[in-house]
Amino acid sequence: MRGTLKISDSKAWIKDRGIKNGVVICGAYGMGNSGDDAILEAIVGELRQIDPFLPVTALSRRPKETRERFGVDSLHMFNVIGFHRLLKHTQLYLSGGGSLIQNVTSRRSLWYYLYTISQAKKCGNHVMMYGCGIGPIADKRDTARVRRVLNRSVDVITLRESASLRELQRMGVTAPEMCVTSDPALTLPAASADVVDAELKKYGLAPGGSYICFAVRSWTGFNEKAGAFAAAADYAAEKLGLTPLFMLINREEDGPPTDAVSSRMRTKAPVIDGARNSALTIGLLARMRVVVSMRLHGLIFAASQGVPLVGVSY
Repeated sequence: MRGTLKISDSKAWIKDRGIKNGVVICGAYGMGNSGDDAILEAIVGELRQIDPFLPVTALSRRPKETRERFGVDSLHMFNVIGFHRLLKHTQLYLSGGGSLIQNVTSRRSLWYYLYTISQAKKCGNHVMMYGCGIGPIADKRDTARVRRVLNRSVDVITLRESASLRELQRMGVTAPEMCVTSDPALTLPAASADVVDAELKKYGLAPGGSYICFAVRSWTGFNEKAGAFAAAADYAAEKLGLTPLFMLINREEDGPPTDAVSSRMRTKAPVIDGARNSALTIGLLARMRVVVSMRLHGLIFAASQGVPLVGVSY
């Protein structure tokens, strides 16, 4: 199905006060990825529109940082005892967004997210998977596990593209209500012009310059492809008059592949090492003439600002 289902459509679940109250949000938060943190920011913003005083707890790799940045309570994602204690008092469990239901990066991460979903349902929570990408499930031994947990434990799934809906249907997930919507980060605004200008100047970049931004990430075989990115950046500089630069969407992981590209270039290209503020990241990408990205949220942020983009599949 296709529609515009949002968290606000679950308002009855949240506003139905009883002994249980509040929301738990689980995703890849506190791991240095601007895209995942933008998703959390968008979800919290929607929840605050429903009820400014709603108790919200986010599971995070860095709870202290998450509490300070997003104004919510936070629990370490591997604090199992605290997690179970928390679920006894909440009404709604939100899993997402992002590509959590996949086993390419790790089977253990898939098992973790499926475990949290099943435990939330067992503790009496409504369960919503929000703004999700599904797959790939490379190890087919996990297909039955995904089908079983999602059919038994999830009430509603919103998906960011139709391919994810087809993947769920292929795996036999039929019990939850499912709807194709969009990525939550598309709702976020850009920072003000003066804030963006100041950030560009920090890197020696003129606010009115013509830039092409590259956002790369590590993946199997990347070093063999790094030269192609370098050639593209040099071509843009020498033939098109664009100033190449790099942005680390994941400030903890994207440095080495960025270095692999820049070391092969004739042109010197500055590296914006990851703004901790989603609005600033979006505002910076809004100043680009073109964005070339392996990171999905590099593309999503650019698309939200109408910037021409090139997605590179890995």
